[in-house]
Order: sequence, then structure tokens, then C-alpha cells
Amino acid sequence: MFVMLFGYPPFYADENQYGAQTDARIFTLIERGFDPTVKAGYGPYFPASMPISASARDLISKLLQSDSAKRLTAEEALSHPWLIGNTADEAPLSHLVLSGLRTFDAQCKLKQTVLKLMGEALTDDEVENLKAAFSAMDEDGDGTITMGELKKAMSKHISENAEFQPKQIQMQEIERIMEKADVDGNGSLSYEELMMSFVHQKMSAKEERLWDAFVRIDEDRNGRITVDELEKVMEHLHDKRDKKELKKILDEVDKDKDGTVDFEEFIALFWTAEEQAESERKKRTSEMLTVDRKEEKRPEEKKRNKERRNKNKRKRKGKRKIGFREQSFRWGRKTSG
Repeated sequence: MFVMLFGYPPFYADENQYGAQTDARIFTLIERGFDPTVKAGYGPYFPASMPISASARDLISKLLQSDSAKRLTAEEALSHPWLIGNTADEAPLSHLVLSGLRTFDAQCKLKQTVLKLMGEALTDDEVENLKAAFSAMDEDGDGTITMGELKKAMSKHISENAEFQPKQIQMQEIERIMEKADVDGNGSLSYEELMMSFVHQKMSAKEERLWDAFVRIDEDRNGRITVDELEKVMEHLHDKRDKKELKKILDEVDKDKDGTVDFEEFIALFWTAEEQAESERKKRTSEMLTVDRKEEKRPEEKKRNKERRNKNKRKRKGKRKIGFREQSFRWGRKTSG
């Protein structure tokens, strides 16, 4: 996208200038990260000589985010206003909010706590969009979304988005969504419940986001969530519980019955066994590809190193020859060549 709009990559090094070190220079620039500001000249930032819209800059900045947990997924990028246009503001239900509602299930108390905690990490734009979506669905403005309002909003979204077929949203599914998302069981959705469904969808999209949530609770960083750590989070959320109740909350997730929740048990709150297996498969594939790339680069690196050594050797030999000639003239002898 950056190349399409500006005609050059965000991380670039001139091979004529850096030679064999070009790749290393590009990697250094990538490590430093992209600066989402407008500046004169050309580099890993937005060039002042080529102005683009604030919305386009926002999307590019989120795609070039160094922190993989904060970087947009493909689905999130495709739902960005710059790609779907201004009509997104008119839709009562964005694709991401709909996706969150359809996959949401927060009957587990620990999951509810995590989602409320991570709701505090939503960006201003995400909060604004969520509030707009909630207001659009809450037609009578009473602060809740009823079954009828949810059905109407989702049906309108279907008619405006060809990728969803009408048969996919039936009253039976609306009832299922309401049952799973209605955490307090009052028969309607509050803003907090809609927010939790969105956070659930966002966190589940990346393991890095799940890890960020885990370490926020795992205060001593020992890889396990204890009753004391959960108590501090609950107090932060103004939901004080006694130790006995907190232990019950952990026991729902504590598969190995050691009194704590490790990251594997934590992930199981958000991912099915199939999704966990798929994540492990992708990790192994990525590691294998990384090793293969290193192996492929070794012959090239050896060749470049050999050329560099030969070049330095020729330079040293030339210096010795010049030095001998200068000394010979100084001693009154003339040398040839």
C-alpha cells in the first residue's frame, strides 16, 4: 500500500551506496520502525511532498506497527474506513462488530474479567466506532439493544454486504448470539457487553494479544495467574470478591488443578483445540522457513565475505608495494615497477 501510494518502499537502502550491506541496512531500518509523521525527504515516514489523507496515513501506520500485537490483521485492515469508504459510518453494524458477536461466548467469569480489563486498552478510534455502532442499533435510546433491534441491525448489514448471505442470519442464530453475549442474562445487550464481544474477537485474532493480556494479570511474570493476582485485577475493575469465590473462578480454567492458570490454560479460554493446533503448526512452519532462509543465505554470505577479504588483501598488498618504493627512493635505490 505504501509503495502504491508513494512509489517506493518505506524501508529502503540504495545498493549503490551500501553494496553487500544493503540487506543489513534495510533490516536496521525495519528494527528502528516506521515513524508515522510527515517529514521532508524520503525515508521510513510520510513524505511531505506527497500528501495523502489522514485516513490513509492511519491505515498505513497501523499496518507498519512494529508491535505485532498492535498491528492490524488482514480482516481488521479490510474493515478500515479508508478501504470501505465513508458509507462505513452509516452502517449500523460493522463487519468486525458482527464477527465479534457471532463468535462471542463469555459465560466463564475469568474470561469476562479479562475482556473488561483489555477493554481499557482499546484505542480512541475503536471506542468511538463501538459507541457509534451501539447508538445505531439502540434505536429507542434506552441504553440497551433488544432482540428485535439486534435482528434489524444485522439484517440491514447483510443487505449491504454481499459476503454474507441472508440465510446465514436467522432468528435462531439471533437468539444464540443474544444468549451468549448477554452476560448478565437480562435479555438485552448493554454497551459493556458489546464492547466485550469486540475485545474477544480482537484478542482471539492474535496470540501476541492474548499474551499481552496474560502478562497484564501475571504481575510477577512467573507464567502463572494466581488468586492474589486475580484479586488485584478485580479490585481495579471495582468488582471485589472474596478469596473463596476467586478460587472458584480460577478452578473453572485450571485444568491441571495446581491452583493457578498458565498461558496454555489461558489460551484455551479463547481458542478451540483445533485453533491451538493450527497456531502451533504455523509456528513450526515459520521456524522451518527461517532456518531455510539462513541456509540459503550462507553461500551468498560466504561469497561476499571472500570477495571482501580478497579486496582487503589487494589493498594491503598495494600499500606494502607503495611503502617499499618510497623507502627505496629514500635509501637512494631505484626500484622498477
